[in-house]
Amino acid sequence: MATPAVGPTSTELQPIEITALPCGTAVAPSAPMEKSTVLFAISLFAAPSSWAWGPFGRTQAPARRPASVEINTHGLGEKEVSKLVRAVNAQRVQGVRGRARFFSKITAGDHSGERVVYQDKNVTAFLDMTDPKHPRFNPEMEDEGDLSAVPPARRAHILVVPNTPREHIGQTLGGSITSADLEATLQVVKAGEALAKTMGLKNPRVFINPQDKLSVGYLHVHVVGERDPSVPYPTVP
Repeated sequence: MATPAVGPTSTELQPIEITALPCGTAVAPSAPMEKSTVLFAISLFAAPSSWAWGPFGRTQAPARRPASVEINTHGLGEKEVSKLVRAVNAQRVQGVRGRARFFSKITAGDHSGERVVYQDKNVTAFLDMTDPKHPRFNPEMEDEGDLSAVPPARRAHILVVPNTPREHIGQTLGGSITSADLEATLQVVKAGEALAKTMGLKNPRVFINPQDKLSVGYLHVHVVGERDPSVPYPTVP
């Protein structure tokens, strides 16, 4: 089942429309489908903008209109339905994992087109593209940090990632989670909390999105809040 090629933006995700026939063949969303045969719907998410890695870092395309996801399971048994769902989820995970390379480039020292504000031996912190101080800030992008009450110029949105790659709280997406995984993730969360305090963010929120809302298969902690725009962000070359 083909889905649009996408990459990381603000990690707020939007559903895209896909129709699956009983044979498992994906068809265009405009293809006719009997509503009475739709037995369930699942979420297949894609980032709202397409990204690429160019000479100036990440680039983006205009956001796409969200649509619903409908799976036609008419005539399928329970095993066939489970197989179809696994195939769709596997495709989504493959795309999410592929986009992890964008964050890996940043942690490895390629900061072109980015605004890295902190880095130590364990974590790297850089601005999300919804932060007004990002080199390619796009005011049309929807910020998932719920900062609508904050004047745009005062909004802060920072991503904190571990320098050692891991896909989410668990080492891999959909994998088991051990106490070591929890400790490694907590280290990144605490780094985000410390960063919010150091930068004097007002009413900060530090959080990790659930797996079904990810667009990048690389653990990242969101740090959002209100900042004093007269105080510049630090810059890591």
